[in-house]
Amino acid sequence: MESQNYKDDHLYFASESVGEGHPDKMCDQVSDAIVDACLKIDPNAKVAMETASKTGMVSLTRLS
Repeated sequence: MESQNYKDDHLYFASESVGEGHPDKMCDQVSDAIVDACLKIDPNAKVAMETASKTGMVSLTRLS
């Protein structure tokens, strides 16, 4: 990340808020379940998932 304010020894946190039943909530649960499964197999795994959905389709992207 290239920013004058970025420091390696700091934790940066981002958050979003969506209402109950929003598709992002389902997508987050899918991504979390996949990451949890990977960590259960290998606690040192480095994995990130992005899940997107629309009517009749779910897209999974492994980011690492």
